[in-house]
Amino acid sequence: MSRSLPSLPALSDLSTDIANGIPPELVLAWADGERSEARAAELLAPYRRIGTVATSDTVGLSRMTKEHDLSVVLQMISRPKEILHALGTEIGGEAIGRWVADNTEMFYNASIPVDEVVGAMLEVHRRLPPGSPKIGIGIHYGTFYHIGGGLYGMDADLVEHIAEEESRGGETLLTGAAHARLRAAASYPVEVRDDLAAFGPILHVTDGPSYAHLPLRNTKYPAPYSNDFHDAIERMEAKTAEGLDEAMTAYSHEKAVLLVERCPTSENISGLVGLLNELLGNALLNLTFRQQLRPYETVCKTAGHIVLATFDEVGQALAVAQALRAAMADNGFILRAGIDVGPLLIFPMGNGRWEFAGDPVNIASKQAEDCGMPGWIYLSEQAAVGLDLPDAEPFEWQRSALTIRSVGLRPQTE
Repeated sequence: MSRSLPSLPALSDLSTDIANGIPPELVLAWADGERSEARAAELLAPYRRIGTVATSDTVGLSRMTKEHDLSVVLQMISRPKEILHALGTEIGGEAIGRWVADNTEMFYNASIPVDEVVGAMLEVHRRLPPGSPKIGIGIHYGTFYHIGGGLYGMDADLVEHIAEEESRGGETLLTGAAHARLRAAASYPVEVRDDLAAFGPILHVTDGPSYAHLPLRNTKYPAPYSNDFHDAIERMEAKTAEGLDEAMTAYSHEKAVLLVERCPTSENISGLVGLLNELLGNALLNLTFRQQLRPYETVCKTAGHIVLATFDEVGQALAVAQALRAAMADNGFILRAGIDVGPLLIFPMGNGRWEFAGDPVNIASKQAEDCGMPGWIYLSEQAAVGLDLPDAEPFEWQRSALTIRSVGLRPQTE
């Protein structure tokens, strides 16, 4: 059955760049044609891949960014990614996307035994050097859609959620589908995570055969920055804290950060129709966001249903958040946004563009994604200083031993 979506103005302006790597022809074909499950399957067939995905997340990143200079944090989280990439590629894995911040993702086609993937991921934990941050790893076998450099679909959402939201430091979690593909399950003792029963069987692998024979050859993971900046991070290990700060001075800037998340639609359609509707909604968000940024000098980036940008002033970030919220509401979409201010590293990527990282990104994310309510715009305590916000409401959240104090602006409809 065909499903209708709100009218989407200016989609003809869509480019691969604005669509965050999503082929414009895919989005436009879905926008212009019948929106049925059969047509969705036809359009997505070229992107369909079956296999195993392993996703990782660093545990305690918020605490690290409070305790260490950002340049030190980048070096700390880089080593686990190097080890995971080297061991994963050694057994035939393929890195997915750019490994921004502390997350990684690798795809292993169906010909690679799940046993090898689990064994290599357990070996990652064993190879982490003393003092290195711990990571949590999620592993799932299923059907994925590799579009624009990222993985999409219900199976992709599941493994990413398990790794990023549910795994603990040092854990390797298997879904029931991945565990069922083990050829020597007895060699991998597991404990059931009963608290995750809502996601089906999720099992913590407590031990497994040694994969110490795997060499660390290909450690160069797909970093979000240029080779020169990556090499500078690698050289930090031998430097003093003062030296680290000195090396990063050229990249350090005081900026406001805006992070906006597009909330799920009320229809919440599942299956392939839902996937393509998500891509369509993301395309509109990215296109509208770029239009709102035109008056400002910013560094911006997009990640699916999330967009981010830096600003010289908090007031500019707030103006864009309010304008974007109104424009998307006209098309039936609801957003939530977080704004923070503070020191950022803004550095060159390998393709001539720019990337940014820092605690303000983390705080803006926690306000919008972790704590925020649909339709609201949140400003951290420090971001709200000096602004006239008579209707703002105070909020205080506790996340990962981190206290976040903010003020929030209600949706326009309330």
